[in-house]
Amino acid sequence: MRQITSMYGISTHTDEIEELNSSQEEADTRLVLHCLHHASHLSENNTIVVRSPDTDVFVLLLRFTQLVKQRVLFDTGVGNKRRLLDIHGIIAEVGTQLCLALPALHAFIGCDSTSAFVRRGKVTPLKLLQKHPEFTDTFMQLGLSPSVEPQLFEDLEHFVCLMYRSTSTSITDINKLRMELFLQKFSPKSGELLSSYNGADLSILPSRRPSGLRKTNLLYNSLAHRTTWLRSDLTHMVYRPPLEQVSYIIDGNAILHMQTALPNTFADLAESLYHQMPKAERVDFVTNTYHPLSIKTNERQRRGTTNTYLIKGPLTNVPRDWKQFLSNDVNKTQL
Repeated sequence: MRQITSMYGISTHTDEIEELNSSQEEADTRLVLHCLHHASHLSENNTIVVRSPDTDVFVLLLRFTQLVKQRVLFDTGVGNKRRLLDIHGIIAEVGTQLCLALPALHAFIGCDSTSAFVRRGKVTPLKLLQKHPEFTDTFMQLGLSPSVEPQLFEDLEHFVCLMYRSTSTSITDINKLRMELFLQKFSPKSGELLSSYNGADLSILPSRRPSGLRKTNLLYNSLAHRTTWLRSDLTHMVYRPPLEQVSYIIDGNAILHMQTALPNTFADLAESLYHQMPKAERVDFVTNTYHPLSIKTNERQRRGTTNTYLIKGPLTNVPRDWKQFLSNDVNKTQL
């Protein structure tokens, strides 16, 4: 990670910050690393503002900034929906234990590298976890060990059963639950010999136990700690503190994807991005990194990629199809 120091825009100096070098690819997790780095170098009177439109960053901040002494604000939303959320205020209201379990809960019920439970969504499992706090410790254990202990798997299996049958706690075996739900949904009606197969959607049933075991093992191997959710009625919205007491951490990939009025050249684009940055003594512009041998890279290749666009220098024209340009890892690395 490089630090660029500017003297009134006239001269610049670049330093390497070893503490910020990371094997993490996603800006979402790197933002948290930068937040902790800010906290270790600032006085307790300062405020750290993390700017990102992604609520997965919000969940990660709830998990990893509990011991940060500085005030941490999450700057999210766009336009008239932009707002500041007080992270520590939300932690105090939701509870520290639930916040510690949130990233693992997300990874288990569906993220980039683990499949989702069809029609279960994110809010239903969250409410279920709040209703049954005995599972909080279960999700807090996810990712702490390279193997799946039998008791941990049984607890997760029980949680899945509750996701599909929240009114009944008697069934804890997912195979038995799957059979029961199948018979309820597709058994022959009264007077019929066979039930119709037309329109039968077996994806609405929970996966079989071996599939669940594979899912949990995959979760241990690639716990991404990312999320795309957390609908909340909490409104810890605050006023902006004085600029001299604030340091900013910006989700660079999100900012790049939000660009609509594109200038002609990459030099103009750089200047436009510079003027979009907040004015503060320290601003971290954090982007993804791209490793050739990773789950994320394989997933992007599976989805398909676009042509590589050669950026020869600052005067190279910005491509008109900006979204397509950003879907290529090589293009983003050049940028």
